Amino acid sequence: MTQTKLPKYRATERRRRGQRGDEIIEFIFVMIPMFMMIFVYLDIAWAIFSKATLEQACRVGVRYGITNTVPDPNNAGLSNCGDLTTCVKMHVQWAAGGAGGTAKPLSGGLLGGSAGYSLIHVHYYQANGTLTLTDVTTSEDYAGGANAGQNVMVVSVDSYPLTMLVPTQPFYNNATSSLVTVTSADTISGVLTYPDVGPTP
Repeated sequence: MTQTKLPKYRATERRRRGQRGDEIIEFIFVMIPMFMMIFVYLDIAWAIFSKATLEQACRVGVRYGITNTVPDPNNAGLSNCGDLTTCVKMHVQWAAGGAGGTAKPLSGGLLGGSAGYSLIHVHYYQANGTLTLTDVTTSEDYAGGANAGQNVMVVSVDSYPLTMLVPTQPFYNNATSSLVTVTSADTISGVLTYPDVGPTP
């Protein structure tokens, strides 16, 4: 390389290095917002999935409970639950991804273990003819109380802590979990095939 071409070569090389540095900075400026958007979308998708799963689990529990069939003839793994309320709660745990089996409470899923079990509530209401319902959950008299025919069973998951999947604390505050509550209700059928054990709220 001649002496006259050397300054031009050095200037061109400096320009190329400067362009490479610019590309890295531009890449960083593009990737940070993109990853933030991906994290937000993942958290939104997880929240929608979790709520939909809990809603379906409550529907499964109500559907099982209003038929008053204890134990469940279609699910041998949930046969050792004792009274109707416990059976309904086990069905909710099972529908939310809990493992089958006779252990109470079930493990796994969104409502696994005793912590998840404690969030599930079953209430019984009796119509009194004035478009209002009377809570008869604590009634031990099956003949005319808690789960008598035409009463309303309400199954709910109260204050489920919905935590974020991605640790995005620097970008938005998710230090505290959002609490999700879902409910399902239906009228109890008149066919009574329950054991002589009162409900436990």
